[in-house]
Amino acid sequence: MKLLSQGLALVVIGAGLAAAPLTAAQARPVTPTPPGVQSMKSQAQGTTAVSAEPATGRVGFIRVKGSGDLLPARPGKGKDAAVAKAEAYVAQHATAFGARAAELERTGVISSKTGWTVDFEQAYKGVPVFGSKLRAHVDAQGDLVSVNGYAAPDLNLSVEPRFTAAQAAERAVTTVRQQPPGENGKADTTGIKAASNDLVVYRVGSTRGVKGEATLAYVVEVSNERNVRDAVFVDATTGKLLNRYSIIHEALDRRLYEADEDRNLTLVWKEGDPLLPDPAATVNEDQDSMVKSTGESYWLFRNAFGRDSYDGEGRG
Repeated sequence: MKLLSQGLALVVIGAGLAAAPLTAAQARPVTPTPPGVQSMKSQAQGTTAVSAEPATGRVGFIRVKGSGDLLPARPGKGKDAAVAKAEAYVAQHATAFGARAAELERTGVISSKTGWTVDFEQAYKGVPVFGSKLRAHVDAQGDLVSVNGYAAPDLNLSVEPRFTAAQAAERAVTTVRQQPPGENGKADTTGIKAASNDLVVYRVGSTRGVKGEATLAYVVEVSNERNVRDAVFVDATTGKLLNRYSIIHEALDRRLYEADEDRNLTLVWKEGDPLLPDPAATVNEDQDSMVKSTGESYWLFRNAFGRDSYDGEGRG
């Protein structure tokens, strides 16, 4: 059993915000049923629940309620069979999630006592789609019980940049130097540089659940390995700044514990300790994934909704 303090609060409050009832005046328009859902439901064994991804209008989550199987015609017991089953389902219904089948590539398999989780990421003409991921969950009995995630639909753009990586890096570093991060924009930017620079397909607004245009972009990490670490998105065609956010931990103060059968706790990781693939990391893959997922939740609510803590009163 694993207990993680503080970081999980953001997940809880996020769920609470999503579940809060709306008055008639506040009610959002009913989201149209994503294309392909009827085929997915008719194929499944048992009752299914489906929700749309707000940024794309495509399927963001499908699961069976109680016992059931999204792909009962195919066996899935055992790792190899589970992976093959997940691959077959994702290939068949790729367009329902927003991608062409050829754009999805399996990137990982996580095994646990409850089954297997198979990860897929999207690439367009060889260029990664920023933030894309589909996760298919096959239980220990071999039933495909859920698939969730995000893919960018209907991609049709050139992947030949007009702006060079060096130009994008210079633009990103200059932006951070002229507009320092931190409280009141007063962070010391001494020594900042482009620590990484990746060409991606970036769909504007996707992290906020807003429909936007897919753009070829560089995502540049600007850092001084001390107090500044910003992700800066630069349009690879025009050089325009598309987005920017900090990935400094700020209010994050997480601790991961292992609990034995008597609920005696042992601290196995705390904020600032190394994570995989750092050779100095002491966590296993399961522990590493748990810590990183809480960080992803934190940054989703920090950047999309301005929530930096459970009560919104954290520093930053």
